[in-house]
Amino acid sequence: MTLPRVLVPARDLVPGRRLVPAESTLWYLRHVLRLGTGSPVLVVDGCGRAWTAELAEGAAGPELAIRDLDPEARVVASTARIELVMALLKGDRTELAVQKATELGVHAVHVVVCDRSVPRPEIAERSRKAERMERVALDAARQCGRADVPRVTLDGSLQDIVGRLESGMTRLVLDERAGARPLGALLADLPGPSGGVVLAIGPEGAHSDRERALLEASGFLGVGLGPRVLKAETAAIAAVVICQAVLGDMGDLHDG
Repeated sequence: MTLPRVLVPARDLVPGRRLVPAESTLWYLRHVLRLGTGSPVLVVDGCGRAWTAELAEGAAGPELAIRDLDPEARVVASTARIELVMALLKGDRTELAVQKATELGVHAVHVVVCDRSVPRPEIAERSRKAERMERVALDAARQCGRADVPRVTLDGSLQDIVGRLESGMTRLVLDERAGARPLGALLADLPGPSGGVVLAIGPEGAHSDRERALLEASGFLGVGLGPRVLKAETAAIAAVVICQAVLGDMGDLHDG
């Protein structure tokens, strides 16, 4: 029997522990899955492990009672380390990109208020937006069976995040101008095992000249996605798919 699964990241789980699920997790269990007290659940801990558990009633309300480690449960982690540095977009398009990038296995999504970003939220609003995007990533990770949740951040400028990126990763920026080397071709020519890839995606209208200079000075190489002009959220999704096909776990067409 396939157990319903929930993702409870950053938890030190052991047999016998009882924990209070987050409100969103409880809603999912009660109102989406319609589970009652005593229903079995599979809890994924965000570290690649899965635990059998059951929904229980505690003194303060519903709890998850951890039973045993399940070494045979399917937990999914990407074989390639991919990070996005993408511009904050209008409406819910950023959340769409975060959701799909999570499903595709990215390690982190760094959202940035770029020079040409139309939304320009103040610090308090940025915090609320970041929390919303974190919830989107958590829900998407649970839905697709991931063993972890990508880190999601929201910064006020490109400089804020570029200096925090890890060294050793191949740095690429999507460039819509003619002559940019195709992303797939560059990835295929990477020498030996990759330390990971950082993909920078600008807003509608692309990065400003100042941002292009900053990225170039920080080691980013320009790459293209073909002759069509894609919306920013489409470009982000397409770029991650190409990275997973060349470097990760989407490359073997015969791997079910």
